[in-house]
Amino acid sequence: MPETIIERKPRPRDQVVIRLSGGRLFAVPAAAAEPLAVGQEISDEDIAHLDGLAQYTRGHEKAMRMLAMRSRSKREIDDALRALGLRDTIRTGIVREMEESGLIDDARFAAEFVAVKKDVRRLGPHRLRQDLGRLGLSRDSVDAALAGYG
Repeated sequence: MPETIIERKPRPRDQVVIRLSGGRLFAVPAAAAEPLAVGQEISDEDIAHLDGLAQYTRGHEKAMRMLAMRSRSKREIDDALRALGLRDTIRTGIVREMEESGLIDDARFAAEFVAVKKDVRRLGPHRLRQDLGRLGLSRDSVDAALAGYG
C-alpha cells in the first residue's frame, strides 16, 4: 500500500529524515532524498529502497565510529552490525567494502594487538592466542602475529 511523505527534515552529516504517513522514519543521504518531496506518494518498492539506504547509512556510520576508536577485527565489526539488526546482505556488503578499502585487515589487527598487549599489559602468548581467537581471528592470522613474540 503506498504511503505519503509527511515530513522531510535536514540533519547533520548531509542526511535527511523522511517521515511517512504510516509513521516510519528513514535517515538517508541528502542526495538520495533530493527527488522526494512532502506530499509525494511512494510505492512499497520505494519504501524498501529507502529502508535499505537507511540501514546502509546507519551501519556504515557505526563501523566508522568503531574504527575511529581503535582497529577492529572483521568479526567485531560484523557482530556490531548484526546487533543493529541490519539485513544480512547489507551487513556483509559493508564489511566487504571496508575490507577492500583496507579499513579492516585481520592480519594487521592481530599484529597490532599482540604488540600492544605484550608490552603494555605483559600478556603471554597463550593468553594472546586465546584473546585473538575470541575476537574471531583465523588461526593463520594469530600464528603470524605471534611468530615474532619473544
